[in-house]
Amino acid sequence: MSTNDNMKFDVDESNFVLLRFKEELDSLKEQTAEIHQFFKNKEGALKSVKGGLQPHEKDSLNDVAEGFEQRFQEEWNSLQAVTVELQNKIQKEVDSLKAIAAEFQNQIKEEKESILASASGLHQQIREEADDLKVKTAGLQPNKLAMLCFSGDLDKILASFILATGAASMGMKVMMFFSFWGCTALRKKKAKVKGKDIFGKMFGFMLPKGVDKIKLSSMHMAGMGTGMMKYLMKKKNVDSLPEMIKTAEELGIEIYVCEMSMEIMGMKRGEIIDYKGLQFAGAGKFLKEAAGTEINFFI
Repeated sequence: MSTNDNMKFDVDESNFVLLRFKEELDSLKEQTAEIHQFFKNKEGALKSVKGGLQPHEKDSLNDVAEGFEQRFQEEWNSLQAVTVELQNKIQKEVDSLKAIAAEFQNQIKEEKESILASASGLHQQIREEADDLKVKTAGLQPNKLAMLCFSGDLDKILASFILATGAASMGMKVMMFFSFWGCTALRKKKAKVKGKDIFGKMFGFMLPKGVDKIKLSSMHMAGMGTGMMKYLMKKKNVDSLPEMIKTAEELGIEIYVCEMSMEIMGMKRGEIIDYKGLQFAGAGKFLKEAAGTEINFFI
């Protein structure tokens, strides 16, 4: 049982005791009134009788009357003593109830102050967490997409441009970084460049030239699978990869080509398609852009 329940129990018990004291006091008052009326009646009867009695009879009645009067006085004094005792008990109970009420009020005040302190601390904690969240998200750009295009497979390049153009259509700023095999998706169909060493020429010979030459990552089947994919895309009115690249250019999607990847594979800038705003950069550029976004893809 809690302190509040104990205090409530004490108050209820005290109220019950007070009610019993009050009932006993009322009963004593009624008895006193009845006794007083009884003796008063007896006194009147004695006076009427004394008028017709002899002197010795009157003396006897006087003795009886005095006995009754003395007894009445004793009973009256006893009742007064009981009344005073009850009044004292009632006063003690009242004082006890006042003390309990004061203690209860103090306890309520302390609990109220404790609740207010806890609420204040919780409010401060929420504010601190909110400020911390603001600091953490201050540098983020939720309306920006950064994508690293590592693969040179047709299906993965298609997925990259589908996501990029879709995000740009929704008003997001999109940045695509092409690295290693992804660079081959941006090669021109026919490009004559000079200054390549033997390894650069070998890579140039083995890597696909132009977006029409890149293959599916699986089910290529000597060109049949890739050809079937392109046929179905055309039949379903899905833009081809060259058309998606053109759409990306119109939407202002930023394209960066990894210079290190081009250098390793012996590729020259003249081999890369014409694209408005296309830039050549290092990995640090992508990391800088990706660090300020909430959405990053690696394809």
